Parts: sequence; structure tokens; C-alpha cells
Amino acid sequence: MSKQILIVDDDNDILQVVRLALQSADYQVETAQDGLGALKKLEHYQPDLIVTDYNMPYMSGDVLFQMVKQDPKRKTIPFIFLTAKDDTSTKVQSLQNGATDYITKPFSKDELLARVATHIAYHDTLKDDFQQKLEKLRADLLNNVSHELRTPLAVIMGYAGVLLEDMHEAPDMQLQFMQSIQKASLRLKKVIENLIFLSKAQSGQIDYYPQPLQVKPLLTSLVKYYRQNVGDEIVLNLPSQPLPILGADHKMAQIAIEQLIDNALKFKAKGQQASATVSALATETEMQISVQDKGIGLSPEYKTLIFEPLSQADGSSTRSYGGTGAGLKIVQLVADMHNGRIEVESREGEGSTFTLALPLI
Repeated sequence: MSKQILIVDDDNDILQVVRLALQSADYQVETAQDGLGALKKLEHYQPDLIVTDYNMPYMSGDVLFQMVKQDPKRKTIPFIFLTAKDDTSTKVQSLQNGATDYITKPFSKDELLARVATHIAYHDTLKDDFQQKLEKLRADLLNNVSHELRTPLAVIMGYAGVLLEDMHEAPDMQLQFMQSIQKASLRLKKVIENLIFLSKAQSGQIDYYPQPLQVKPLLTSLVKYYRQNVGDEIVLNLPSQPLPILGADHKMAQIAIEQLIDNALKFKAKGQQASATVSALATETEMQISVQDKGIGLSPEYKTLIFEPLSQADGSSTRSYGGTGAGLKIVQLVADMHNGRIEVESREGEGSTFTLALPLI
């Protein structure tokens, strides 16, 4: 399929020269004589490249460029500016603003076609790369989320089925079944909430309300909850002196710390009891909240991938560890919203320590 190119120039002679040159190379061409006309065409037209004069009446090429880049559907379209021979400042300005290239008037047909072909080919490469990443993200979403949903659903359906088939089970056995159903339901609820939070945070649709936050009560409450509802070994290690006040969104801070605790308890070695140590340390400028485990640790090559959305060390449907791969990305997003950071220290086979650093008030 022929590539689509939009030419914008108020000089009709230049417009026709460029149009004929591009059509001779089998490009499909649309034209406009100013920026306003180009925007009108773009309402129902998606070119692969735009060639525009810089200086035009009604709307300059630079303003057209800025307006097109504000449109999410068209912001990746490459732009080539046509500029006067001695207009060096325009050339520099156009490139600084993000233009793909410029061509000096007068120009040769060969130069025009060469530059157009180069930038269309490069743009196609970027689109192919983006499509591959999108397909991988879709595959990760299907593998990770379907795996994480099927397991608790199987527990809920299995125990509920037993209870429905035989209501005469011993009371202690019924209680055990109901506790397992409740635990699996909470796991499903957390999966859904994490995915919703991740989606909203990445699209800038999440509410952010920083307020004074006392870290000790928050950590104490979370550790108590995990001890009562999860049953794994969790140690709280806080300094004897009072901790300073954070300026943070309470809900986001809690979600981020929960992700770190869940992560620590999840990646235990085979046959090992899950455990985590939660600690906090204040410096002059920030609060460092750390969660340490003695689990499987991270290989060096995987350290660079753990904050990718929906990333798992083992993304197969038969992997040993649960989770959607959204947790650490959520922590990173929370850190970014607070102008903080997330750090990791890990050695394969020896465990990991994740530290969420948030600025003090």
C-alpha cells in the first residue's frame, strides 16, 4: 500500500513541484495551502509524513507542528520543514522543537525523495517496534492475569462446591472452607484493584492528595494485618527515636508498601517459610521504608526488567509464583508521584531488599 503524504505550502508552484515529485515515486499525496487547511484535512486523514513550509499566512508550519503533536493519534507523524536557504535560525528552531528534518529551498527532486524515503522507513521501524511491544504486553496481560485469576477462582469454586454438596461437614471443616474462600476472594479483589490503579496511574487519571503522614502507625497496622490474615513471618524493625512526618497520599503510600510486602512473601525459595522484615529509616530529607526478604533473589539481567508493567521473571502459565507483575510498577508510579524513588538490592539465591524513599515535609 502506498504511503500517504500531506504537503502544506502557500506557494502553489512549490506545492505542485513537491506533489509531482512524490507522486512520481508512487506516494499518495494530499495538499493544503496553509496550516488551517492542513488541520481540516487531518480531521479525516492520517498521513505517514507531513512536508510543510515554515512561513505561511494564517498559521505557520511551526504552529501546525505544535498542534498536530498535541493530538495523541497523530503526534508520531514525522514532519519535514521547507525553509529558505539563509534562514539558519528557523532550521535550528524547527529541529529543537522536535521536527524530523528540514529541506532548504531550492531543492532537488532526488534530495526530496531521499529524505522522505528515509524518514518514512524510520517511522515504520518505530511503529513495528511499538507493535511488537504492544503484542508482548498483551501476551503478558493474558498469561499473568489469567493465571492469577484462575488459581483463587478454583479455590472458591472447589470449596463452595463441597459445601453445597454436603452441608453436613463438621463445623470446624466448614469454617476452614469458608476461610479459604474468603482468602481467595480477597486475593481476587487485590488483583482487580491493582490493575485498575495501574491503569489510572499510567493515564494520569488517579487522584493525588498528599497530607501529613505518620509512618509508624501505618507500618504497625499493616504488619499486624499481615500476621493475622496471611500467617507468614513478618518482622517490624523501627528505630527507638520518633520518626518524622511524611508528606504523602495516605492511600498511595499504603498501596505501595502492601505491594512490597506481598512481593517479599511471594518469592520465597522452595520449601522455605515466607518471611519479610519491614523497616523505616529517616534521613534529613527523606523517609526510607524498606522490605527485606530471604527469598530467591534476582538475577542481574532481571533487575532491569522488574519495573516493567506486567513483568514476571517467569511469564509462562505454569510458573511457580503468582502475581500479575503489576506490583513493582505500582510502587514505582507511587514513588514518582511523590518525587521519591524505589531502589532494589538483591543477590540471586540470597533475597532482596526494596526501599521506597519518600520526601519529608
